[in-house]
Amino acid sequence: MNKTKARSEHIRKRAKIEEKYSWDRMSDADDERQSHSTRAVIASIVVLTIFTLYLFKLYEVQVSSHEYYATKSDSNRIRIRPIPAQRGNIFDRNGKILAKNITTFDLIVKKEKINNYEEFLSKVKTIIELSDSQVKNLNKQFRNKRIRDITLLEDITMEEYSKISVDKHALPEIELGVRSRREYLYPYSTSHVLGYTGNVSDSDVYSGVIDIQEGMTEVGKLGVERFYQNILAGESGFEKLETDALGEIIRTVETKDSKRGDDVYLTIDIDLQNYAYEQIKNKEGSIIVMNPNNGDIISFISAPGYDLNLFTKSISTENYNKLINDIRKPLINRAINGQYPPGSTLKPFVGLIALEENIINEKKLINCSGAYSLKNHKRPFKCWKKEGHGPSDLSYSLTQSCDVFFYRVAELTGIDTISENLYKYGFGQKTYLDLYNESSGLIPDRDWKYKIKQEPWYPGETLKLELDKVIF
Repeated sequence: MNKTKARSEHIRKRAKIEEKYSWDRMSDADDERQSHSTRAVIASIVVLTIFTLYLFKLYEVQVSSHEYYATKSDSNRIRIRPIPAQRGNIFDRNGKILAKNITTFDLIVKKEKINNYEEFLSKVKTIIELSDSQVKNLNKQFRNKRIRDITLLEDITMEEYSKISVDKHALPEIELGVRSRREYLYPYSTSHVLGYTGNVSDSDVYSGVIDIQEGMTEVGKLGVERFYQNILAGESGFEKLETDALGEIIRTVETKDSKRGDDVYLTIDIDLQNYAYEQIKNKEGSIIVMNPNNGDIISFISAPGYDLNLFTKSISTENYNKLINDIRKPLINRAINGQYPPGSTLKPFVGLIALEENIINEKKLINCSGAYSLKNHKRPFKCWKKEGHGPSDLSYSLTQSCDVFFYRVAELTGIDTISENLYKYGFGQKTYLDLYNESSGLIPDRDWKYKIKQEPWYPGETLKLELDKVIF
């Protein structure tokens, strides 16, 4: 009985265990099918998402951003080669040419084609004789990542051109470039009028004065060339070239011709200009000849001058140092940069101011005894004529340049009235001639002296205005 009861209890416990840990094969199959279905849905969603993104990208490339990607693609095979405009000529008032263009050949190095620089340099030296300074300059420009093309030689001779043309197949890294170079027909007499052209520099780019166009390599640096840069320069063109994977040109896709710059006609008479320069070329000074009826400047000389054609090519260090170290300072434009006391040329203005202010009239007589004494001043102010001019009115004093007459008139008029009116006549101001870097003159007055020296203005200084105070 006990055995039967124990067996029944064992069977009951076993049944519970089997019931607890048993599994249904049909139920498991359903779960498996459900799992496969879920994975399929997830995979479908992933595939659909990828396909949707692909379609979106395709739309962006083909439609929405087509221009951007087309341009990016073109940049890999399209090269833009600028066509510089020919510069306008400069003429004198009679149509005589002063500055023109001549065609020259340059040797250009294409940096992107150089695989081994040392090997390239070695090959170049077998064809062209290069100086140490030229090699040094080539090395420097090759290391400069901003420079794409290097001008190795400028204005090469026909002999050099022929030799390079024959051997060019061995040097695919070089090209013979044709360019227009400035030539000045009267380089010394017009040096401070015309100025010269030179390579574009950073200061030119950021000057805000001139327009720098794509492909522009030269701009006016000084004188008329600088002042009328935007008129003389013209408008650059371009060639759109299709290239292969090696960078070789396949065809020309598009061409826009350059537009030649406008000519400029000056009021200068070159015959008078040359004559005037010959008179003072070995001295230091300036000559300006002006038509008083209309203000035309017929001649504009600053001596000594210098050879403008030295700058049309890259000026050598030797030549530049000669100009810089020349004790006569040929690079200084004395006509617009020099500052000088006016001397007796100020007398007509002092007389005119006194007339306008009713301080004197044209018949006012002042006796010139050869000197003029000023109260509280130890030394008299002397006239150039030791024995004096005697009683003198304005007209006579102007023709004789009598110092005493104008000493007295200046004292009567006073520094405040004189300085104020001189400014109205243009003293102390720039003339705004068609040249940059002009210096203005100086009209001294009480405020100026106190600011500079912290001293009052003395009456005797008014009398000496024309000698050493006013500056043109």
